[in-house]
Amino acid sequence: QDFSSEIVVNKDSSLDITETITADCGQAVGKHGIFRVLPEKVTVEGRGEIETPIELISIKDLNGNNYKYTASKNFQDKTITWKIGDADKTVQGINVYVIKYRVKNTIRFWNDDFDELYWNLTGNFWNLEIDKVHIEVKFPEEIKNDEVAVSLYSGTLGARDSQSADFYWDNDANLIVDSNRKLARREGITVSVTF
Repeated sequence: QDFSSEIVVNKDSSLDITETITADCGQAVGKHGIFRVLPEKVTVEGRGEIETPIELISIKDLNGNNYKYTASKNFQDKTITWKIGDADKTVQGINVYVIKYRVKNTIRFWNDDFDELYWNLTGNFWNLEIDKVHIEVKFPEEIKNDEVAVSLYSGTLGARDSQSADFYWDNDANLIVDSNRKLARREGITVSVTF
């Protein structure tokens, strides 16, 4: 139903991310939770593979209770997956997952003319539709919105345009990204911010 995220951009090029994911399982049978899949390496044109190590901080419900989860790595697509839920417990209806983690090495410094934050805000590995996306990206106060360029890419993996999301600044250093339509399975939203 809803994918909301607060992303704090740190000066050491890491991101502190809190995702609040509202999933509606309806009356489905045999559902235990959700999978959250994230890249630990990304391929950058002209640079090869760049590592983006991920440190999980917590996975909780809205009341602060810990969810059970298991973690696994896929070395072929260079991802980590958190399988969130209890194998002995099924879920129905609406469930909320609050996932906190840190990602390192997300700002690209090698261009002589600018630095760039490039990050897939939602991921493209979802096997369900996402009704609504709302992301808040908080930059250090030294970053001013009149000194940056923002590009959004939305749709399937590798999409080079954005017809699914819009952005605005709610103050000098807070970027807001909202979807403007339902995202289909395997669709996501990526942001590029150069400064």
